[in-house]
Amino acid sequence: GPGEGFGTCGLLSKPYARLTSAARAEDVRPLRVLEAALAYHAERWEAEEVGYEAFLDELKSIRQDLTVQSLSFHPLTSR
Repeated sequence: GPGEGFGTCGLLSKPYARLTSAARAEDVRPLRVLEAALAYHAERWEAEEVGYEAFLDELKSIRQDLTVQSLSFHPLTSR
C-alpha cells in the first residue's frame, strides 16, 4: 500500500551491504517487514543473544532499506 515502499523481501535478518547499483525490489524489505525486523533484533539485543557489532549491522541494513525506499521520514527511523 501507500507508504509501504517497493520492497518485496521478507527476511527479518539481512546483512548490511553497501549498495553498488540501484536497489532491486527483491533485495529490499517493505515497511511491515522492517518493523518486524526491528522488533526481532531489539529483543535479541535485550536478551543478550547477539553482540553489538551484529546488532549494529542489522540496524544499518534496516536504515538502508528505509532510505532507498524514501521512507526515512517514517517514525521507525527515530526508535
